[in-house]
Amino acid sequence: MRRPLTPRERRGAALIALALVLGAAYWLLIDSWFAGPLRAMGEQAEQLREQQQRYAGVLRQRDSLREQLEQARQDPASSTSLLPGDDPSAVAADLMQRLADLINSRASVGGGCSLTQRMPITPEQDEAEPYRQVKVSLTLNCAIEPLTAILHELEYQRPFLFVDEMSIRRSPNAPASGAAGKLVVHLLVRGYLQPAAAAQGAPMINPLRPLEWGLLGVAALLGVLMVGILSNLGDAPEWLPPPAPDARANASATVLVAPSATLDSLAGTWQAPLFSPDRSPDRAVGQAQTSSLSSLTLTGIVLDGDLRVALLKRADGPALKVRQGQTLPNGWVLEHLDARTARFVLDGRTQTLSLRALRLPPPSSTPPITLPHESSP
Repeated sequence: MRRPLTPRERRGAALIALALVLGAAYWLLIDSWFAGPLRAMGEQAEQLREQQQRYAGVLRQRDSLREQLEQARQDPASSTSLLPGDDPSAVAADLMQRLADLINSRASVGGGCSLTQRMPITPEQDEAEPYRQVKVSLTLNCAIEPLTAILHELEYQRPFLFVDEMSIRRSPNAPASGAAGKLVVHLLVRGYLQPAAAAQGAPMINPLRPLEWGLLGVAALLGVLMVGILSNLGDAPEWLPPPAPDARANASATVLVAPSATLDSLAGTWQAPLFSPDRSPDRAVGQAQTSSLSSLTLTGIVLDGDLRVALLKRADGPALKVRQGQTLPNGWVLEHLDARTARFVLDGRTQTLSLRALRLPPPSSTPPITLPHESSP
């Protein structure tokens, strides 16, 4: 059983709970809604102030930077900073051969270095940049010392080259202990060449191909046809003269006149309406003469007081059970019923069906079997 808290402990617990409630209320109501956004605005204002100071310093150096840029353009050494040539594919191939010669020149330094794979890359011209870039992807199997010399040459030689990507991993054939041996190095080297338009003053628009000339000709032909069609919109249409009336056709034409009928001849339409509930179906002509009981066979008779039922069998259907006075589906009415016969009537005609009488078979002509007479001993 837990002991009750003393008054001092209760006051301490109440103060702790009050401090937690006040802290949560401050964070929810003040810090989240007011203090936090104000701090974020202050940090953003400080970043903007630093950017403004940096840009202001750059603007103050505008004149000196412009002079340095002009000097760099007029410096003969600046022409060697770019890769020579105008064709990107040819420049990429020349750069790849230059890098291969550089690697072969360091093949005997230290642990040695060899070029295992190389591939030129000529990306599309970026309109935002004044110079076009070419890239070469290299895969080396190289030790540390020759790799350092190759990177030093790429950094300081002319034309200027830049290493965009470099990955170094341990060779899978390296020994488990001792020196690391040769490393597998992947380099992506980038260089720049001056655009052909800036170097030769050639126009930026490439000559059109034969297919493009053909499409331009088709477009011009369609334009001429459209102008011709639109120029004839205001012309009035020319209608053919109306045909002359044919007198013979008018003379031979017959006029159809609706037949005349008196009001008394149409009295049946309101005396016996088509949809009247008292209207009975028309009697079919010759139906009574054609219907008969030839397809029915009397198979049984039930006589029990007032219950008088005839059992009939169809030739091509289920059996029927008819009470005296009922009507068959073909219109015949069971008028009379006795122990052997059933009489049906239809439109004054009478037809009687009888039960089949079961007869004994005729006597056999075979003589009876006779047993021989034997005397008993």
